[in-house]
Amino acid sequence: MSPAKKSLFNLVLVLSSILFISVPIPNCEKVFGVRNGDTCFEITQLFNLSTSFFELMNPNLVCNKLFVGEWVCVGGTLS
Repeated sequence: MSPAKKSLFNLVLVLSSILFISVPIPNCEKVFGVRNGDTCFEITQLFNLSTSFFELMNPNLVCNKLFVGEWVCVGGTLS
């Protein structure tokens, strides 16, 4: 492997490990059951949350596919 390719590989490896390590881990302490007609935006407004915090606390949530009774995290911490 050429020195340039080795350097590029090492750079990509270091950057990817930094990105992987720096992902915040949600610690949910309060949940809310989605009601008929609720949207992610309405839920953030109801609980006075920023959109970015709400998204980080609910990393697997698909906002355009909410369903009645789905539990979403509306309070907690990021570590």
